[in-house]
This record gives sequence, structure tokens and C-alpha cells, in this order.
Amino acid sequence: MHGSPLLRTGAIILLLLAAGIPMWRMTHESAAASVNVAPASDASAPDRQTVVHLAVAFAQKPLRFEISHLGKAVWSMDMVTGLTAEKDVSMAYPKEGVDLEFKVVWPPGTALAAARLSVAADDAEPVAKSLWGAGQVDDVLSFP
Repeated sequence: MHGSPLLRTGAIILLLLAAGIPMWRMTHESAAASVNVAPASDASAPDRQTVVHLAVAFAQKPLRFEISHLGKAVWSMDMVTGLTAEKDVSMAYPKEGVDLEFKVVWPPGTALAAARLSVAADDAEPVAKSLWGAGQVDDVLSFP
């Protein structure tokens, strides 16, 4: 081993500092560059309305049902006359899908019953989800 340990240590420190400068520049971008980043166009654009076909089917006739999206009722029936019903509604339907709240109330004393909600947006194949309950159900269903 030749040379002074103090000189070797100084050389290593200089090498680390030389490598550290580009690393610091990569990890600390300037404030001006981060301010000029444009927001995504999908986030700033308002949700466009889409015609969505909703269909419900019940194992036993309920008293009433309601389908809500983002806290607003998109379809409700207080006097259900049959076991099935269909309706086209206009609502925001992003490409990520929607969450719909499905509430169903059956007559008192009704045993375990099923309710199915089918959703098809923009003439796509319908996607169906089912709920089971006694008396009433209230759940959120996610559709792609």
C-alpha cells in the first residue's frame, strides 16, 4: 500500500461529490418545470352524458326500488307492478365504470329474495349483478 491515507480519503470524497451533483439535479427538478406541467385533459373535461340501459329483475315482487348514482336517484319506482322492468337513462358513465346504489324493499314477512340489476352503456354487452336479502337491501354495485 502506497500513498497517504489522507490523500486517498480526499480523492474518494472528490469522486463522491462529482457523482452526487448529477444525482442531485435529477432528483430536484426546478420549480419552473413543475409549474408548467399541463393537467390531463380527461380530468378537466366535464363528464359527458351517455345513454345507459338499466334492467331490473326480482325473484319476488318488491314494494319499491331505487337506483342512485353519486347520491342522485337515476331511477325509482314506488309501485312495482311486475318482476322485471327496463329503462334508458342519460348519465355520466366514465370509461372506468360507475358505482350504482341499489335499494330494494320487499313486503314485510318476505323470505330471502333476490334482485338483479343489469347495466349496458353505449350499446355494450350488459353486465348484471345480484343482491340477496330479506325485507330490504341497500348496496353499492360496481359496473365496468
